Amino acid sequence: VLRVTWGAFSGVFSVVSTLVFTVYILLDLDNLKRMLKSLLSKADHDIADNVINGIETRLGAWLRGQLLLMFIVGSVTYLGLAILQIRFALPVALIAGLLEIVPIIGPIISIFPAAIAGFSTSPLSGLGSVAVVILVQQLENNILVPRVMKTVVGFNPLVTMILLLAGGKLFGIAGAFFAIPTAIVGQILLEHFLDL
Repeated sequence: VLRVTWGAFSGVFSVVSTLVFTVYILLDLDNLKRMLKSLLSKADHDIADNVINGIETRLGAWLRGQLLLMFIVGSVTYLGLAILQIRFALPVALIAGLLEIVPIIGPIISIFPAAIAGFSTSPLSGLGSVAVVILVQQLENNILVPRVMKTVVGFNPLVTMILLLAGGKLFGIAGAFFAIPTAIVGQILLEHFLDL
């Protein structure tokens, strides 16, 4: 139990700290671009601009896809809990939506607040709330993530699932979180390299 709890919190911490780090990078993005271009010859500046713009566009689409997934998971969870008349349905749904950004572990952690809210009413409500969260997880894992990522990023659903599983297996939660963005950057760099 301690190992799983520690793994979950360390995974959440690594994702949150990475997001904070990313915000700082975005705030100073123009200086970073200038610094990168200063390392290249003037003839390569246009290529660098094209690569950077391509990465920004595709990563922006990926981030919008993640936000859409968070919204859908939170909304569907709230709807299910509200139908069951679970107390604190909105806070539990907000937690489920926010934890959606943490691959693999996030949806599992969201079971605990739902169980606490449900069992505080009755055993039947507790089982119902856990069932709702698990049902939303299955919907998210098998339908939503592959289809949303195909629409916003352009990856085949099977490729998306393989990337998430491989990233999670190799590097844990952070690996699963960065699997798709890393694949996006790699694909764009490879496309420009092959065009040279």
